[in-house]
Amino acid sequence: MAESNGSLQDVTSIGTPVPYTTAIPNTIISGKRSQGLTLPTRWLYVYLCSIADRQGERLCTQGTTALAAGAQLSRGAIVASKRELVQAGLITIESRDREQGQTDIIRLVDLSRENAEEYAAIQQLWV
Repeated sequence: MAESNGSLQDVTSIGTPVPYTTAIPNTIISGKRSQGLTLPTRWLYVYLCSIADRQGERLCTQGTTALAAGAQLSRGAIVASKRELVQAGLITIESRDREQGQTDIIRLVDLSRENAEEYAAIQQLWV
């Protein structure tokens, strides 16, 4: 929900997604949800948003090696950052086996309402 003329409205009704861009909740960058996250973890979250949005379901099916290559982080940083994101309640991970290795189903938790409420409250302070 977002503030609009003194009332909350559905975030999805505020504008249209712009092609070839990635929406990152402000709470991940500088808000409540950013507290305690390491920089590599924030970057992995940004990368996950960019590839999850392509599929439209807020999920990613890339394994650790592919994530490391795409996000330009080490495999160790990916493993640690995934763990950190799960502990922070920002993603869920379901492991699945494939014939030639293991891959994960990573789902981004929808933060749109939480993000909008946090920043609507902050915006009221600026007025």
